[in-house]
Amino acid sequence: MNIKYYFKKITGSFILSKYKKISSGSMMDAIKYFFFVFIVGLVLMCVFSIPFLIRMPSQIGDKMDGFENFNIDLNITTKEPLTLTKQPLIIIDKNRKNLSTEFGLFTNEKFIYRKYFFFGKNEIGGKPDYNLAEDRGKLIKMGSVLFIILIPSILLVISLFFLTKFLFFIFLFSAIAFFIIHLFKYKLSLKKIIKIAIYSSTPSILLDLMLFPYIKLGLYSLIPFVILFILALFTISEKQFHIKHKPSEKKDIFKDE
Repeated sequence: MNIKYYFKKITGSFILSKYKKISSGSMMDAIKYFFFVFIVGLVLMCVFSIPFLIRMPSQIGDKMDGFENFNIDLNITTKEPLTLTKQPLIIIDKNRKNLSTEFGLFTNEKFIYRKYFFFGKNEIGGKPDYNLAEDRGKLIKMGSVLFIILIPSILLVISLFFLTKFLFFIFLFSAIAFFIIHLFKYKLSLKKIIKIAIYSSTPSILLDLMLFPYIKLGLYSLIPFVILFILALFTISEKQFHIKHKPSEKKDIFKDE
């Protein structure tokens, strides 16, 4: 994959005059571009999440300061070992005392997890109950560690959610645009419209993912996409006054025109 080539396309997706050129490529190229933009958005989201992760222990501590007394009892009773998460593997097993193949283990007395993601191990605990006032540091550390080791699973869920969201609206708006365009006798194939939708979704994808750690934009993130999509369609589409198809001709709606 030519990274420089796709970064140039990202720049072009913000310029209306470039749409005729960038949308003239193949559908496969547009699909590769979409996933490239999505990955760039995820990377930006991770980078923008760093300040949040750094501040997280102090934020947990601030919340705990609101409690005068709050005892947490970690005595665990299960019929059999219980799997909390599979990726990474975290289990509850009151009969175990040490790690085997899992990443994290809750026992009756402590929480054991692999240090530095698989090199060595660390333990938090030593007693079955905690008091927020007395054990504030341990509980903050436990909460922070649990969140960090769950980041891969959280990232996977977020990725699937945003991927589904944008693919759904790309195809939905493409179908609506195709119907309206042909209703008013404009000349543009469905394939071309989908490609234009993919490229015009760029600012919304980047904005939505980049701001996600701090602001949940929801459907408001689609506003740049819709505006750019409509403007790009007006820029590229041509009114077909003189085009007449013979009754025997079958027009391919997926053919680029």
